[in-house]
Amino acid sequence: MAKEKRVEILFEPSDYERLAEIARREHKSVGGVIREAVAKYVTSPSDEKRRMALSRLRAMNTGIDWGTPEELSAEYARTRFRSIAKNVRQMPPPDEAAP
Repeated sequence: MAKEKRVEILFEPSDYERLAEIARREHKSVGGVIREAVAKYVTSPSDEKRRMALSRLRAMNTGIDWGTPEELSAEYARTRFRSIAKNVRQMPPPDEAAP
């Protein structure tokens, strides 16, 4: 997507250095890091939107106990961790991985 608007932002030197370090580490420009952060902030659903979505799920009368948004988030994190741990356990030891 073409960038059509330009803004000027002033940062404290320490904040800019932290942005620059993130940019170096991720092989991006500082502007790219800022655009990504803004996109996450703008597109991330609010707590209220999450609660409304959960209310809609509950209204479907599926018989599933969906829990609270916090409980769903915790369950997602546990499930994701178990998936990652399983994949790590299936990896060959470092000395066997080399051809």
